[in-house]
Amino acid sequence: MVIAVPFNLESDIVNQHYGKSEYLVIYRIEDKKIQSKEIIKIDLDGEKSIAHFCKDIGVDTLIIDHCGPNALASIEENKLKLICGINIDIDEAVDLYLKGKLKSNMERFNDHKHDHH
Repeated sequence: MVIAVPFNLESDIVNQHYGKSEYLVIYRIEDKKIQSKEIIKIDLDGEKSIAHFCKDIGVDTLIIDHCGPNALASIEENKLKLICGINIDIDEAVDLYLKGKLKSNMERFNDHKHDHH
């Protein structure tokens, strides 16, 4: 399993804005244990979406806070498992997910409001 979590360099919390993320933390998992953790810069050439980029590098699961409807459609189109509405430390999020204790927070995901929207 390969899990991707969007983040920015200033914080270890899951990036609130999936679509504006410049970096992903990629976790490679075997037997419910982290085998490797790598920070990569998102490289979108042309019209490629973040979800398409993730699929191309072997990601099958995304842990995010919020995304817009176009990003959500792209995630679904690329058949990525989505855990959303998560606003905690990225390592803690992956640890809880591997223990079966991280579930999407749809209330937070659907209630995402900021002045810029």
